[in-house]
Amino acid sequence: MNPFAARPEPIRILVVEDHDIVRKGLVAVIASAPDLKCCGEVATVADAIRAVEVLRPDVLLLDLQLGGHSGRQVLQALAGHPARPRVLVLSMADEHVYARALLREGADGYLMKSAPTALIPDAIRRVAGGQSYLSDQLLQHSLEQASRGRVHAGVIEALTEREREILDRLARGLTLREAARELAISEKTVDSHLRNIREKLGLDSSRHVREFALAHRSAAAG
Repeated sequence: MNPFAARPEPIRILVVEDHDIVRKGLVAVIASAPDLKCCGEVATVADAIRAVEVLRPDVLLLDLQLGGHSGRQVLQALAGHPARPRVLVLSMADEHVYARALLREGADGYLMKSAPTALIPDAIRRVAGGQSYLSDQLLQHSLEQASRGRVHAGVIEALTEREREILDRLARGLTLREAARELAISEKTVDSHLRNIREKLGLDSSRHVREFALAHRSAAAG
């Protein structure tokens, strides 16, 4: 049963996706559902922010990677906005490491692009209805991580070379000051990289980063 069947107007969706073929495909999926309506489609961060102001969509279907920019910039720009729509993030399967951080930053749902397209309408409905949404792949991945006590190799691949270098130093027991000295960068820069690592890995503290580094030292060292 569709809980939105009695809704007088269709759910209005703004599609934010920089790949034309993918964007058109999403628009077609939305058009196939009578209770959904694509009110606009854009390809950049700036256009997305402007379109929200003008079109006032109910839901933003937001690609995480927009050319050389990140969909997170849209989330940040809309934080506290009076016309802020609900946001369903679309991302590649190997970007699951960002899900927790994105939900903390204001996303209302996270759907992997590897998910069947048939799931998109229901994900939109649930987000529009005030619920949170996580794709089955992400939920299954989280369960597998918990049961195995380790993180998929894709997590390491999501880190920059410098971030992996810092993880390697932490795994060797170096302090942030010692890591900075060995890498010939400032301690402030190391701390900034550490915050990025925490965010990408969805870890809550520097202690957890160090534990992760110890558990995955060979992968972090590349």
